[in-house]
Amino acid sequence: MVLRSGLLRHSQTDSGTGMIPTGTDAPLYHRPYVTVGLIVANIGAFVLAGIYGNAVGWDGFYLSYGEGWQPVQWLTYNFVHFSAGHLIGNMIFLWVFGMVVEGKVGSRNFLLLYLGCGMLGGLVIQTCMLGYSGGAVGAGGASLVIFGLISICILWAPENEVSMIWIVYFHVVEFEVRIFVLGLIYLALEVLGFMTSSARMGSELGHFIGMIIGAGIGYWMLKTDRVDCEGWDLLTITGQGKPRGTFVSSVRDSPVYHARSDRKPQPRQATAEPSGDRQQQFVATLSSEVLPAAIVAYRRFDRHTPVPNDSLRRHEEQLCRLLMRREKHKEAAQSLSLFVSRYPTNSGRQRLCLATLLVQHQDRPKAALRAIEPLDREALSDKHQALVRQLERKATRMIEAGVLEVAS
Repeated sequence: MVLRSGLLRHSQTDSGTGMIPTGTDAPLYHRPYVTVGLIVANIGAFVLAGIYGNAVGWDGFYLSYGEGWQPVQWLTYNFVHFSAGHLIGNMIFLWVFGMVVEGKVGSRNFLLLYLGCGMLGGLVIQTCMLGYSGGAVGAGGASLVIFGLISICILWAPENEVSMIWIVYFHVVEFEVRIFVLGLIYLALEVLGFMTSSARMGSELGHFIGMIIGAGIGYWMLKTDRVDCEGWDLLTITGQGKPRGTFVSSVRDSPVYHARSDRKPQPRQATAEPSGDRQQQFVATLSSEVLPAAIVAYRRFDRHTPVPNDSLRRHEEQLCRLLMRREKHKEAAQSLSLFVSRYPTNSGRQRLCLATLLVQHQDRPKAALRAIEPLDREALSDKHQALVRQLERKATRMIEAGVLEVAS
């Protein structure tokens, strides 16, 4: 976000403080096609503005002040940059943080998120400046959206690290910093800049508005299960995403449990396997998605050492996914541990989920390392290899920090 107080005055790069992000260790589930496309679009707009700006009235594309609502500008101002430094700084940050967000939600959702964040920011700023009559004539740049992306990354991937370079008096310093820490640094700098600017509408406030919008969008997508962060999001780490109820308090006293856990199996679910009745009861409660009843039925069934089979494996996978989705971390870890012991082959995804739970929610780094040790690293996808490295790094840190590991 850059304010223009005159047609010949432009701002320098405003998306950082001398530190430049160069990459991240966050696992990517989608290729960053839209991120690259947005970078190309921003560069193209800057080149066209330099060539044809005077002829097409390019100044009408930035966000104007004191001229009422201009909905078209809510979109176009995100692609208007006033100097090469301004453009380059924003594009570097867009590459890193856009890649993380698009890598989790995919191209279509990322494009909607990006444009929605920018347009909502334009609406908020232009509304705040409806009665403005000063010398600054408008704002432009992608940094409001970029600060929104930083906010989203803080929520979705706080423990992932960003590789940074810091140029200090012609010396290049390379280091890595957690996204959570990096985001807080930028937030503090924007708040400080806003306070020292006498709380006027400026770059800092625009960035701050972007962070608030991004935080709202990121939180909404987490709470509505529109993004899968595999238990590494800020809400899960801090416990804010966990249900208030507990498994123990809801099982035996639940009338729904008594009604459904004793449900007679349907004929189509009958099998000739040992413990068939108990397996049918487990399948029936699982199909109803009454989770406490399904857990109890599964434990009763499992005591009789069922014979592994394809049908049973599918239902056990379903139970593990349901436990993960409902954030029943302890029960999920127990079920996943049983699953990988019962199905030692072709259980790579379950081993990764188990290791994640052991590190993130149970403080059992050694058990997590044992869970992922049998994995064939070369057979894993790039995103799963990145997750393995991340888990190993975090487990090693916990061991070196002297975490007392207690089996649960």
